[in-house]
Amino acid sequence: SADGASKERRAVILAARELFPHVLIVICGPAHAMQLAINALQYDNVFGQVWHELFDAHHALVPNLMNSPKWHNLLVAIQEDNQRVVARPGELQQPMAEVLRNVAFAKQRFDSTADPVANVALMTLPLATLLAHVASDRRHETPQRVSATALLQKLDTQFCTAIGVSADWGLVCTCFFFATL
Repeated sequence: SADGASKERRAVILAARELFPHVLIVICGPAHAMQLAINALQYDNVFGQVWHELFDAHHALVPNLMNSPKWHNLLVAIQEDNQRVVARPGELQQPMAEVLRNVAFAKQRFDSTADPVANVALMTLPLATLLAHVASDRRHETPQRVSATALLQKLDTQFCTAIGVSADWGLVCTCFFFATL
């Protein structure tokens, strides 16, 4: 289990400190070190809540977007509609020139959260619109509506800032990892 592995790591670190007091850090490999760096944010209260709500909860947002064609299609439609509403007539520049369609995520891969959390940060308005739609539409099951309402209420300044910082942290760590190979 994850808790068992974590306890084992702590025991190894404590033993290493006693046996080798002058060693600062021992890393098995760059991939393992980057996994530790990327996952470090999950142990903070605010960033841990972002991780839980976006990736780890029973019906977390990113897996729901990946696994539900209905949610995916709603999100794409909301983005396309937002492009027309927010863009100024006669100007070539649009708020988002492309509709983001893919938020692929694999929990077992340490580097798979960097891009999806960045996409979530870019799509805050469309995602809030999607959550508001799900929360208010009685055709959705009650647990989905309750979950959407709860996440929508969490989208305050602190939570949205934590999403952006998580995206930056993940992208920087991933770039650093690939630069060291």
